Amino acid sequence: MVVPGLIAAWAVSVAFYDWRQQRVPNLLLLPVLVCAVLAVTINRQSLLGAGVMEALLGMVVAAGPWMLGYSLRQVGAGDVKFAAILGLIVGLPVAATATLMTAVIAGVISLQLRKMGGRGLRWPLAPALVVGFVGAYGLHHGWL
Repeated sequence: MVVPGLIAAWAVSVAFYDWRQQRVPNLLLLPVLVCAVLAVTINRQSLLGAGVMEALLGMVVAAGPWMLGYSLRQVGAGDVKFAAILGLIVGLPVAATATLMTAVIAGVISLQLRKMGGRGLRWPLAPALVVGFVGAYGLHHGWL
C-alpha cells in the first residue's frame, strides 16, 4: 500500500503544479520515469504490478490521445509525458479506462468553459489525468 500512496502523492503534486503554473516540468516527471522503467526492466513488472507488455501497452494507450491533442496544440508536451508515465505504472486495462475517464472529464470542462465564453482559455490537463487514473485504478481494484 506504500507504493500506490507514494505514486498518488507524486501525481497530485504534479497536478497541483500544473494547476498553479500551467506546465508540467520534466524535473517532476524524470525521477518517477526512471523508477518506472527500472521496475519494468529489473522486476519484469510495473510499479503497481502490471506485466512488461501490459505496462508498455498502457503507456502507449495513455499517451496516444493526448499526442493528437499535442499535435493540434491543445495539450502540452508535459501532459503527454505525464499520461505516458501513469500508463506505464498502471498497465493496459487501468490505462484504457483512465484515458476514457480523463477524456470525458476534459470534454466536460471544455464544454463548460465554452459555455461561459472562455473559448481561448487554457486549463491544466494534469488534474483531470489524476482524477481519471485514480478513478480507474479504484474501479479496477474494487475501491469504487
